[in-house]
Amino acid sequence: MRTARHMLVDTIDEWRHRQLVRMARYSVHTPLLGVARCLLASGTLLALMVTPTTHLFYVSAARPTGLVCDGVAGYFGLFCLVPTQYLELARWTAVTILLVVAVGWRPRITGILHWWVSFSFYSSTNVMDGGDQVAAVITLLLIPICLTDNRRWHWYQNTEYRKDLSVGRVVSHMTLLLIWVQTSLLYLQSSVEKLKVPEWRDGTAVWYWLTMPPFGTSQFLHPIVAWLLSHGLIVLAATWGTIAIEFFVACTLFAGHRLRRCAAILAIGLHTSIALVIGLPVFSMMMFAVLLLYHFRPGDPPLSLRNTRPLYRDHSTAEPTAEPIHNGTSP
Repeated sequence: MRTARHMLVDTIDEWRHRQLVRMARYSVHTPLLGVARCLLASGTLLALMVTPTTHLFYVSAARPTGLVCDGVAGYFGLFCLVPTQYLELARWTAVTILLVVAVGWRPRITGILHWWVSFSFYSSTNVMDGGDQVAAVITLLLIPICLTDNRRWHWYQNTEYRKDLSVGRVVSHMTLLLIWVQTSLLYLQSSVEKLKVPEWRDGTAVWYWLTMPPFGTSQFLHPIVAWLLSHGLIVLAATWGTIAIEFFVACTLFAGHRLRRCAAILAIGLHTSIALVIGLPVFSMMMFAVLLLYHFRPGDPPLSLRNTRPLYRDHSTAEPTAEPIHNGTSP
């Protein structure tokens, strides 16, 4: 009788074999990668464009210059390399770099610059959130993928087919695998940590988040949200549903494409509601990018809204097949 350990080993071995086959057949440099990079860049770009420099780097007793230049950021962070009177110029330099990244020009060149701006924004400003941390980590992991990307624009499909596994292709696929593992651990930790909080366990956490002054709900949605929060079952479903969706996403690391797409729909719906109700569009854009990289993988069947194979063939309406002509006459 096979034990659970043997079944787990066989499952992992089968999954590893599928990944090796995909490395040889499929490139990671797809238009979907371009969409993910565009979302990551657009999130940071939006935060930089709509937030004045005085708010990005506000002066306080703890931060006399308004900057956080401790550790590595102090050596090569974009906003730490310039004098404080040139922070506005640095901000627009970052905006320019992110615009180039978002339009998709030369990922091999812009990959490192994208991480530099994302890291500098997260480590030096005062308005960052969890999405900015995610962007700094994912853009770092995307550097090997971008360095092996020879496309002029990241919107095009790399149709190069290789019978052997080149070093660049192995590196790019293994880096993408690291992004998948990182994403799975991110959602696993998020769901497990919530269970340590009494309000998440008893199903009331969403009520507190949506009525707490620092966050709360958008003004135009307040009447609808207030009505929803007045129903205990809805609050319970929203609270426990959030934990369930995050745990489901974490568990699809080794899942097939159908299960991953189901998880993607639920997770995108969750983050869309966060953007609309709580008002965190930048955070949601970052997570959309991560979910695209995690759930839609090289070699997956293309998305289709209809089944191209008919369930049955109607022989009564089918046109008769022409008979061959023998000796110049039909039979």
